[in-house]
Amino acid sequence: MDIIKKINKLCGEELIKQIENLISNSKKMREQILSNTNVDSIKLLIEDTFVFDTYNYMINLKLLISDDKNDINKLLLAEKMLKKYNFELNTDVKLLNLIIKLITKTDNKYHKIFLAKMGKSMQKFGTEKYLNSESKESHNKITNIITQLEQTESSLINIIEKPLVIKLDRNNIDARSESIMSSVYPDKQNNIIVDKKRYYYLIKKINNMQIRKTLEYQYMKRYTDILPVIGKLIILRSVYSKHLGFDTYYEMSSLKSLEETENIKSLIFDLNEN
Repeated sequence: MDIIKKINKLCGEELIKQIENLISNSKKMREQILSNTNVDSIKLLIEDTFVFDTYNYMINLKLLISDDKNDINKLLLAEKMLKKYNFELNTDVKLLNLIIKLITKTDNKYHKIFLAKMGKSMQKFGTEKYLNSESKESHNKITNIITQLEQTESSLINIIEKPLVIKLDRNNIDARSESIMSSVYPDKQNNIIVDKKRYYYLIKKINNMQIRKTLEYQYMKRYTDILPVIGKLIILRSVYSKHLGFDTYYEMSSLKSLEETENIKSLIFDLNEN
């Protein structure tokens, strides 16, 4: 990626001048799009967004590895300039209405994905409430699906990762198991808090079959609660992918993963060259 090589070489005043030029060119492009709108406008906006995202990523990366005080100050200034312009972009209601109108009329899958990402940015900046009614309807459709999808994924993770309180009968615990059990801090009622790590530790160490069965049953029955959540997740993923023009969620995620993998490979290669 030539852009990564370019950013990686920039420092000090050169970086600030480049950011100023970048913002100036972007503003001109926005004015041009607003005065002469066509389908190619979406491509220009996506490319413009990619450039700004790449600059953000590289500046954050350089901030992590730089130990030069002057360089760090310039990087922080560049970061501040980009954040300010990013806010301006995401609160340009006239442009956002235009983008939504254009993308809803196209079948291009990449454009639909861009619209979904843009929807999350509008939520972040609170811009969606200022959209016109047509744009708001299109925006709400996709953001509602994304919100439900994220909430369902979060519920699934919480069910799997949440530690369980398991009650065991201490009368059935032999001396060796008693010693092992003490490592998971049982309370006065013989309740132990078991997360995934402790569960596998106990199953590995305890020989008493009765205790093992009790642990396995109480720990594994949580997965019966997961089935309805998994069903909901599958449906929402299908709805989301079809809304973006893909036949399946797998097709959509594979396409995104392939694109991201190639970008990461290019990034590593370009950084090694410098």
